[in-house]
Amino acid sequence: MNRGYVKLWRKTIDSGLLQNAAALQVFTYCLLKASHKHTKMLVGTTPVTVEPGQVVTGRLAIAKECKLSEQNVRTALKLLENLEILTIKATNKFSLVSFVNWDTYQQDQPADQPTSQPMPNQQVTSTQPAPNHKQEFKNLRNNKIHSASDDAPRISKADSFNQFWDAFGYKKGKGGAEKAWNAIPHMDDALFAKILDAARKEATARPALIQSGRTPKMAQGWLNERRWEDEYDTSTVDTPKQEVDPRRATAMPIINEVAKEYGPWWQTGEETPEQYFEREEKMIQECLKRGCPEDIAREVQQ
Repeated sequence: MNRGYVKLWRKTIDSGLLQNAAALQVFTYCLLKASHKHTKMLVGTTPVTVEPGQVVTGRLAIAKECKLSEQNVRTALKLLENLEILTIKATNKFSLVSFVNWDTYQQDQPADQPTSQPMPNQQVTSTQPAPNHKQEFKNLRNNKIHSASDDAPRISKADSFNQFWDAFGYKKGKGGAEKAWNAIPHMDDALFAKILDAARKEATARPALIQSGRTPKMAQGWLNERRWEDEYDTSTVDTPKQEVDPRRATAMPIINEVAKEYGPWWQTGEETPEQYFEREEKMIQECLKRGCPEDIAREVQQ
């Protein structure tokens, strides 16, 4: 049965995936499973809208079908996120995986190969190929955020990120956050406004979060997980949570001690993604040896 096809570009060789078998396997799996059209589906009792280049899946499902361990799948997905190939929105039931440049690499006509042959019944009036207006718009859209009016000013990617950075307020890991910002597909005025509004709400809720003993989300992780789509309960923003996990009182000193020995709980500019994942897992295992609960150790590293 003909089930169609996807394109696997030769530039995949340059990404380094061939040197990471698990990451290449997970990448290929998601590529083959990704939807090619807008569709709606039910996951359990939850309605989900799936756009082209997206797939509803989970670590356990990928591990089962690819015959990999769940840890290998988790590491592979993080690598693909860091390489800005995928973005992942996780819920407690499933993950929505999105290819960042799906339109660029899976469109019917590659951008650098414009059609030079006339269509049937079309009169030939020029030897020059017809301009690829679709790609011209796509390039412009990727570099600018368009206003609803053609006469309205346009905001560059750099300026829009700086506005987000100021609104988010938790100014740690700016380089990683800017990469995550630039990887957001289909940015327009409506999405930009929605992200800014959610970032301000996150900043407003953060003091109560810290007071409750929880670790605030850094901007890179917040963007990668599409947290602007979360629903905020504004009625409890100014009321700190009273129930604090008593285990954190003994866990946090252990976590801080391990961080002093191994380095920060985020990727530094001097290490590759593979080195970061290896160091991260060593830190978690060291925390466990010293008596830190695993769920708290893994919560901190996210």
